[in-house]
Amino acid sequence: MNIYDPNSRILQVNIPKLEIGDVVHSISRQTITRSYMPGEYAEVNVFEYEGYIRHISYEVHAPADRPLQRIALRDEVPGTVTHSTEPSPDHGIIHRWEVNNVPRMF
Repeated sequence: MNIYDPNSRILQVNIPKLEIGDVVHSISRQTITRSYMPGEYAEVNVFEYEGYIRHISYEVHAPADRPLQRIALRDEVPGTVTHSTEPSPDHGIIHRWEVNNVPRMF
């Protein structure tokens, strides 16, 4: 990145006695409550990783009066990503992507 953010943190976890064939299940959540530029929203998310992805849920809660202008899924791995929209309780729109069984990226 060309912009240093002192609030960016890296979490590294070591698991002792982990054996080949063991399963590690992790859950993470990132909540952005304010935009980097007031009144604007932009996001890029990579649905591939250096290892196999079993499942990712990704949600964007958008106000109904400011709908997303452009949604693009580039270089799709067929059958791995589904997108849905639904109204939210606060009269907005929830965009949800479900990502399943993505092979590792090389």
